[in-house]
Amino acid sequence: LEGRYEPKQYEAIDEIRFSSERKFSAAKIVIDGKVHIYYMGALSSLGPHMGDTSRIEELVSNYSSKGLRTVLFAESVSDVELESDSDIPELRPLAVFAIEDEVRPDCRETIDVFLKNNMDLKVISGDDPATVDALFTIANIPGERKIVSGDRLAELGSKRQEASDRLASVKSGVADGKTTPELEAVQEEFRQADKEYVDCILETNIFGRMKPDQKEEVIDTLRANGRYVTMVGDGVNDVKSLKKANVSVALESGSGAARGVADMVLVKDNFSALPKALVEGKRTVSGMRNILKIYISRNLVLAILIAMSLIFLNRAPFNPMQNMYYSLFAVGLSAFFMSFWAKPSDNSELVLPKVLRYALPTAFTISIFGLLIMAVFDYLMLEGIFTFDGYDQYGVEQAASGLVVLFLTFCGIFQLLVVDPHFRIFSIDGEVHKDWKPLALMVLLSVTSLLVYNLDASCTLMSIPAIPFWLQLSMIGLAIVWLFVQHITLKWNKFTFMEDALESWYLKFLNKNLQKENERFKESHSS
Repeated sequence: LEGRYEPKQYEAIDEIRFSSERKFSAAKIVIDGKVHIYYMGALSSLGPHMGDTSRIEELVSNYSSKGLRTVLFAESVSDVELESDSDIPELRPLAVFAIEDEVRPDCRETIDVFLKNNMDLKVISGDDPATVDALFTIANIPGERKIVSGDRLAELGSKRQEASDRLASVKSGVADGKTTPELEAVQEEFRQADKEYVDCILETNIFGRMKPDQKEEVIDTLRANGRYVTMVGDGVNDVKSLKKANVSVALESGSGAARGVADMVLVKDNFSALPKALVEGKRTVSGMRNILKIYISRNLVLAILIAMSLIFLNRAPFNPMQNMYYSLFAVGLSAFFMSFWAKPSDNSELVLPKVLRYALPTAFTISIFGLLIMAVFDYLMLEGIFTFDGYDQYGVEQAASGLVVLFLTFCGIFQLLVVDPHFRIFSIDGEVHKDWKPLALMVLLSVTSLLVYNLDASCTLMSIPAIPFWLQLSMIGLAIVWLFVQHITLKWNKFTFMEDALESWYLKFLNKNLQKENERFKESHSS
């Protein structure tokens, strides 16, 4: 208009803004004193209001097969009032616009990461399903594609709703707890309609010509059937769907409303960040699992040793400063560095049962060794079988505590060989990691902890009397013996009953919570 007419020759006097619900927009414009009403939108919305559309349908089909989005431009043949809820008048087609979407170069690589991790990919679009299907072909995305349109999904939804209404009507005429042939027939009809609707959503991976409320229905149905859903959207019409997903992702270029409700925002609309986030999540879980093995083992050792030594020896196994030394070298420094070099893994097993399968036998064997060291050292010293100058009864107890702390510390350090195995001999499941950093850290911690242990200031701080170096080396030797005992214990199938029992309880607990969440979603979906 601006290129053909002067500003005073035309005037826009009314409009209907585009919405995903109606899938068209309209404008009433006065040009040279004559009223024109133009419509622009999808063929599915405007086509029924035209005459013969065979040529237009051929054009749209041809463009769609090439992955091009299409918009129909038409003019009303009569002067009507423009209202958002008014009927579309008879239209005369003027043009079909084809819009090309750019397929990102990293599209195939990004989607491959999701598919390799057994994730279902579903595209919910307002565009023609054939266009989305063609884009998949252009991007060379593998896998079988099952396509459904919003109209077909609406038909299935209406069929289910009608069956639900009939079921409610029949139930209202039947006493509670009673059944009739009619009620059974209607119940079966509803089950079939519900199954057809749900199966359509679960099995379809390309949804086209979808309205905003249908996007919500898809998310609700997926979650109600136990799926963990991530939704990516950018428009205002995606906000409700984003809020209903387990994880919501918005684009930086998207609407402020979408960014406001999203859990993640893709800076520069970079979709390749999603696989990186997935890999980082797997790396985090792997690192957390290995750190928990050492951390929970330490906590269980402290609990068992303190309880047993108070019961049988009538004293604490060590003082707080000795515990700090043990925690620093056996857990703190190891966990700090392990968080940096953790590698992503499949993580198909539950974390907690796997951790406790390792921690319980490990803590049990360490505690037995520790109690034996304290008991044997006390007995030998107090019976005078061998003595050290300057050791009174208190000194004997402190020396025993010091030896136990040294043994515990090296047990914690040596666990790096098992938790992140570099050698197959120490691997429980046969897997080994070629990374040399855990091995180097073990050597560094061993040397450093021994040096710190023999500093006068450290001995004073921890209240440890001077312990002969050969006795310190014997504790390291016992830690090596324990390492092989632990390895045998972990591979001994007699302990798997604990993991199985815990995993069974944990799965029941998770399933119970998941069922409650799904029931809430079903209630909200049905309402």
